[in-house]
Amino acid sequence: MALGTAAAVDQFRTALPGKVVTPEVKPKYQGAVTRPWSQTCWTPAAGYVYLSNVQELTEALAIVKKTGSKFAIRKTGHNPNAGFSSADETAIVLDIRQFQSKELTSDGVARAGSGNTWARCMPGWKSRSCQLSEVETSRSD
Repeated sequence: MALGTAAAVDQFRTALPGKVVTPEVKPKYQGAVTRPWSQTCWTPAAGYVYLSNVQELTEALAIVKKTGSKFAIRKTGHNPNAGFSSADETAIVLDIRQFQSKELTSDGVARAGSGNTWARCMPGWKSRSCQLSEVETSRSD
């Protein structure tokens, strides 16, 4: 593990306890690596950090900047192109799948957090009789 990355992992463990998965935690680590739907996206990283809100993301980015470590931001893993991730065994993956807020305002504006999928959002929005251009997905996670 690169020096900056090792420092980042240590700082993440202190700042975000319980939210860091590294190769030493074998079952959780394997789950983190194989989370994306396409096997071509299964790139082992030095660590995965599971973030729940914007404040945690801001703190994580500050740690990445301070340590100079390589990183990638992952949401639902929909880029099946091999090699398109900036993460490898020397990088940190900041996972923002938990950003799952959903809102349909009284004036008809739909907002969805970046961790959502259409399959997760559309049923609730459809039930409120709103007219949205629908994008069908084959995945219903």
